[in-house]
Amino acid sequence: MAYAYLFKYIIIGDTGVGKSCLLLQFTDKRFQPVHDLTIGVEFGARMITIDGKQIKLQIWDTAGQESFRSITRSYYRGAAGALLVYDITRRDTFNHLANWLKDCREYANSNMAIMLIGNKSDLEARREVKREEGEAFAREHGLIFMETSAKTAANVEEAFIGTAKEIYQKIQDGVFDINNEANGIKVGPNVNQSSSQKPLGSAGGSNTGASGGCFLIVCKWPDKENTDKLLNLMLISDTHLLGSRNGHWFDKLRREWQQHRSFQTARYLLKPDYIVIMGDLTDEGKWCSDKEWKYYEKRVHELFYTDEDTKLLIVVGNHDIGFHYDINHKKLERFNKSFNTKYITLNQSTKKNLDINFILINSMSLENDGCTFCQKTQAELKNMNNTLSCLKEQNCKNKNNLKGKYSKPIVFTHYPLYRDSDSICPYDIDSEIAIINKNPKFRAKYDCLSLESTRQIVDLLQPRLVFNGHTHYSCFNDKHKVPEFTIPSFSWRNIKIPSMLLVQVDNNDYSQTKCFLPNENHVINLYIFMGILFLVYILLFFIYKCRYLSFYFKTRDRSSNYLLGNFFIKQQ
Repeated sequence: MAYAYLFKYIIIGDTGVGKSCLLLQFTDKRFQPVHDLTIGVEFGARMITIDGKQIKLQIWDTAGQESFRSITRSYYRGAAGALLVYDITRRDTFNHLANWLKDCREYANSNMAIMLIGNKSDLEARREVKREEGEAFAREHGLIFMETSAKTAANVEEAFIGTAKEIYQKIQDGVFDINNEANGIKVGPNVNQSSSQKPLGSAGGSNTGASGGCFLIVCKWPDKENTDKLLNLMLISDTHLLGSRNGHWFDKLRREWQQHRSFQTARYLLKPDYIVIMGDLTDEGKWCSDKEWKYYEKRVHELFYTDEDTKLLIVVGNHDIGFHYDINHKKLERFNKSFNTKYITLNQSTKKNLDINFILINSMSLENDGCTFCQKTQAELKNMNNTLSCLKEQNCKNKNNLKGKYSKPIVFTHYPLYRDSDSICPYDIDSEIAIINKNPKFRAKYDCLSLESTRQIVDLLQPRLVFNGHTHYSCFNDKHKVPEFTIPSFSWRNIKIPSMLLVQVDNNDYSQTKCFLPNENHVINLYIFMGILFLVYILLFFIYKCRYLSFYFKTRDRSSNYLLGNFFIKQQ
């Protein structure tokens, strides 16, 4: 997972030119003939070797639709390379290159390496753009040029690696300032840097050898070759299991069945070491009676059960116990008892000879207003700081409950760390709805932690990663000098295309990829299709049975008449 440099790429061009297929061919060595239109941005990454050095390519596949153009432009900033793609069988995609290049020159780094790609070279019989035209455009604008085929993989490796070589050469020539990550280049741990790494700003971007956005059946761990050496985490959030007030029985049946099957399918296929749910397990836990809470607890264990090889960690959310003003001891204690949590919980893992420290925090009791819950949380936060310090210095007096060595902790909360809004993290868009919803200002202590509480977590715990939920949409940012990932909702009730984050960690490094659940409309259409097939089968079955019975009775009547005739003949 260590690398000398990380290069950030973007792939741009009109819709349907094959951008996503090029990315999939490069990262997964496969071609997918039918590919959904990219919504916002998808991600992928791969390690390559240049001049004996390991280079990680972080590739952002952007949407080509005009409606997403303003979002796409935000990705130009901080990119070291761009693949500008057109379709050789569609002249209009070639004619639009000037507009794409204009945006690239205006919004991107002036030193960006740009590769012009004429894709679908396997469709020579349908060619509308001559190779010479592509070469002429590239010469005129100072671009590298190549024709590729995502289907046959012709020149796909050469296109991505050629762009990386151009960036690497610019580093050697002193064109890029490698100390400024805004140039789309990050220096890795084996080039005079610490081994703690983070992606450049993508909640789905730091993937190793896997496409970032994928549906459940093709989801893979970022570093699929080393799953036995890394700790594998599956992170979900905001399941919002419905209750008696707002939950229609059919809605509960449909959504909970989908969540259950998605969760268990992912668990079976991916075999994670840990699964963490980032709060709001329930939708009405803050209101429900003890009797209904017992029913909630039973449903959680039935829907999200795990085997002995996978440990389930659960963070408390505001829908589980209420916002700060609505918390009481009864609701807090019953949640802690049901799911083995505290105000602040330390979970240590020594699996696979790794030393990983997980810290789960109750966000709603971090108001710092002097209440009983806040005082207990503040005390536990300071105790946790002492625990981590003694692990670091290896002088813990009471080691009975501690194991392993010190490593910077990974923190899980329900509320995000303090931020004004999701507008600071435009690099992970779940859907057009999410784009609209990223504008409202956040209210501290309701939509995110207060600035004071955030500083306490960062200063006292010194985490290397922070994961949370609550907003229902994805977000990556490092506003507080620590990589923070907000996990989208796992429920179709809250978001059109739910997803989860797959994370792999060792003692110092991490990588992650985003895994999408199917679009609910597709699931419903599949149910309808299967229902129609079933009805057709039943109808054909009855038609067959009716014809068989009709034939049977006719045959029987003839046999009866024959036997009866023989009987009377004998009697005479």
